[in-house]
Amino acid sequence: MTDFLTFLISLVIVVHQVLYWTYLWQLKEYRRDRFLAGIAERSDLSRALREQFNLLKWYRPRWTARAILSLLLGLGVAGFLVGENNFMFRVLVVLLVPVVSAVSVAVVTPPFWFWKEVLVYRAGVKMKKFKGGVIGIAGSYGKSSTKEILKQVLSSKFKVQSTEGNDNSEIGVAQTVLRKLRGDEDFFVVEMGAYRRGEIKKICEMVRPKFGIVTGIGDQHLELFGSQENLRRAKMELVEALPSRKNGLVAEEDFSLGETKSVRVLRDYVEFGYAGEKFAVPLVGKQPVRNVVAVIKMARLLGMSLPEISAALGKFSPDLIYPKIKKIGENEYIIDNSYNNSFESFFSALDYLQIWEGFRKIVVTPGIMELGERGKADHEKIGRELKAVDTVLVTHDNFFSELNASMDAQLVTDFRELVEKVRSYRGKNVVILFQGKMPKAVLTAVEGNR
Repeated sequence: MTDFLTFLISLVIVVHQVLYWTYLWQLKEYRRDRFLAGIAERSDLSRALREQFNLLKWYRPRWTARAILSLLLGLGVAGFLVGENNFMFRVLVVLLVPVVSAVSVAVVTPPFWFWKEVLVYRAGVKMKKFKGGVIGIAGSYGKSSTKEILKQVLSSKFKVQSTEGNDNSEIGVAQTVLRKLRGDEDFFVVEMGAYRRGEIKKICEMVRPKFGIVTGIGDQHLELFGSQENLRRAKMELVEALPSRKNGLVAEEDFSLGETKSVRVLRDYVEFGYAGEKFAVPLVGKQPVRNVVAVIKMARLLGMSLPEISAALGKFSPDLIYPKIKKIGENEYIIDNSYNNSFESFFSALDYLQIWEGFRKIVVTPGIMELGERGKADHEKIGRELKAVDTVLVTHDNFFSELNASMDAQLVTDFRELVEKVRSYRGKNVVILFQGKMPKAVLTAVEGNR
């Protein structure tokens, strides 16, 4: 009876662990560099080791073929080993589940790598027949918003297709080409992401861009690139792939916020002047204006007039990009910037909060991930800016001390406690900024009735 009980307990723990580690590998896109970068953070390692044994919280990966195969293999191996009638051996198996899961992911990777290469090849063949212009968009931040704004502006005059959401990897772009590109479009706008040098070059070899925009080069994913120079060179692979340098627009070299005049930031739109034309764009904050300048310049390069561009920008749907403003009650607002995870986006959002005069300002954030050696300094800068905020709730302990420059920030890592605490701050004249990666369930729960 005792043996069966220890087997049952061990089996439950093993199932929980395999689910957790498969979830974590999927979260890091099955990339060893991203996985190890996350584990290298002391608090991330501590959390991972703790959460794998927290039976009160069960993690589930998204049910994709790769996740299911990795999960089944891991469960099969660990479940078989834990069936051995030896208590100490079962303890050893439980301790080695992270290794079992890593091996399971590695074993199922080759067929998916082969499948990816097949899709990329097919997409490349299809792109060779594409007669329209391909516009690549790369950068450390602002890629998705620039892509959506450019697509809407060009769509007012041309037939345009683009990559979806944040599908900016080589496989994501290939899938968009195969599923959505019909071939009769005038332009195809491609968002290009990378975690190391050479990845944007591969995407360019597949889609062969004629035009390009580099939205900005910051510290995002610096830990993975290894240095600022590697990061810069990776983003510039887009410009190097263009038929002419004149077809590329690089932030602070070919476009900047300084080219605009009389910038006026209101709650739900921004007004500014450019080249003698007035623009009123439904955007949140001042930072996106620089990339709007890039959109204006690219649209003019492709044959649109300033009045045409201004009219198209005025009709832009702000729901397509982040930050988003949501009214959740009488004079109660949420600013959802949970998609953006860059230092620049964080600063911009805090700057935007200042126009909410007379409102209690609350910031909920996990901080910024994968900043490498810049992590401490960047979070210290943000911490100083957070002093102007009424309440700060930090959901991750990596850089809590740096963010807590005001000495009254609160560390809240439990989901339920976080939801209850944020809800307790709701009321008239309250604005809540959700900044950085966090579960959408948090925002959904907070938006619900109190």
